[in-house]
Amino acid sequence: MSLLRTTSTLVTTNMHPPIGLAAVSLPLASFILLLFSPPTIALIPPINATATTTITKGTNITKPGCPRKCGDVTIPYPFGVAPDCALDSSMEITCNTTYNPPKPLMGNICVYHISDSQVWISNDVVYQCYNRKGAVTSQNWASTTWTDFSNYNPYTFSHENKFTVVGCDDDATLARDNLGKMKRTAQVCSASCDKPEDVIGGSCEGTNGCCQYTIPKGSKYYSLVRLESPSNHTQVWSGNPCGYAFIGETGKFNFRGFDDLKDPNFIQRVMETVPIVLDWAIGILRCKVANNSDDYACKEKSQCVDVEAESGGYRCRCEDGYEGNPYISHGCQDIDECTDPYHEHQCEMNCTNTPGSYTCSCPDGYQIVGDGKKRINGGVGCLAPVQPKKSDFPRWIKFACGVNFLQINGWCSYSLQ
Repeated sequence: MSLLRTTSTLVTTNMHPPIGLAAVSLPLASFILLLFSPPTIALIPPINATATTTITKGTNITKPGCPRKCGDVTIPYPFGVAPDCALDSSMEITCNTTYNPPKPLMGNICVYHISDSQVWISNDVVYQCYNRKGAVTSQNWASTTWTDFSNYNPYTFSHENKFTVVGCDDDATLARDNLGKMKRTAQVCSASCDKPEDVIGGSCEGTNGCCQYTIPKGSKYYSLVRLESPSNHTQVWSGNPCGYAFIGETGKFNFRGFDDLKDPNFIQRVMETVPIVLDWAIGILRCKVANNSDDYACKEKSQCVDVEAESGGYRCRCEDGYEGNPYISHGCQDIDECTDPYHEHQCEMNCTNTPGSYTCSCPDGYQIVGDGKKRINGGVGCLAPVQPKKSDFPRWIKFACGVNFLQINGWCSYSLQ
């Protein structure tokens, strides 16, 4: 019997939790409640190397007297270890020193990395396993679990995440807020296959034992409403006794086909290699309003940038020609483009650093044309001084002619006597 089903379905309703579930209002000290059960702290997964991280550059990245790191993770302001080190309690990091190395936590969530606009946090995997007769033998989810990034905190789910379901007989329904609007959108992701042992890894297409869809940008909460198996895995049990669901960074999960469907260490592998990505922002005000507020976070030599999320908020960045932490006083420092190997200047000859920029010039005797920058980058550069044109005659010809001229002159002088 074929188990092919529709891969995904969208349902939009008025926003409210499942029956019997009240919206979670969390204390600021533990503002995150994961969609899943509290995670086991895992190894730090590889972080996207293209993530922009400039707030950790420079001498000043924290408030005075505050630690720069917790274990192997750099904690730049506006985040901070201890209450007096963070902008507010929603950005406070707890450094758990019972681990070696110490682990940075937000509530019960492990923090792997902080960039200029994102935070990478620990993951967990929802699962439900069955025996040969279809009875549930183990699971780690319930309809009362909920993730709620309330309006007072700066976090939303990044669109760089995907919701993934792995199994040959599994439907998972994930509910979210409709990008800040008072509606709830639920989407079903169905993973199916006929014979688990024939499933080949690669992309997740729904009918090959793996279903995926991209998480929309700006959502503040997710709820796993349902994880179920239409046939309780009775028709695929020998090769796939469990169904799995998780949210994680796009590109980090590599579906391995039958190897994943039967892997007893599947959950651990996902937790150790697939983090969740959150976008963060300052407050809910837009730059135009925040710029005139008493708690405006952007310091000197920095600019305010509105975030795209409908929930509002802004971030700060150093002005062009400066880098560092724009949330710290004097945190944005001038870049010396003339000597910094990461900001190579475009001068053809001489480079002179200036506040926020640099100028190009040419050595004495050279003619500067345009801006003195390298011609390959659109500049004109420096023209070498013009040298007098030299004769093309070889020196021995000139010498011979000179000798002959003297001989002729000498003969003429003798004949005239």
